Amino acid sequence: MPPHSPADAARALHDMSTRWRTSELGERQAFHSWFVEFCDALGVARPAPDESGAYCFGQSLRMASGENVETTDYSSPGEGTRC
Repeated sequence: MPPHSPADAARALHDMSTRWRTSELGERQAFHSWFVEFCDALGVARPAPDESGAYCFGQSLRMASGENVETTDYSSPGEGTRC
């Protein structure tokens, strides 16, 4: 999808802002929907629906804790659970 012209993106972002301004959803509840709409407004690719590419929602994060334990749960190093 080619990026929109600056004028088209500005109109789309204004419309988006108007729609989302009154949203009562929390950040976690609204993020995916908001971000997909943001991508559409800019005319850029949406994130992939799964981990098939580097650009997706909820991609696993691998890191090593201080005890040399590798984990995919960045909130609880050492437990080895998926975030």
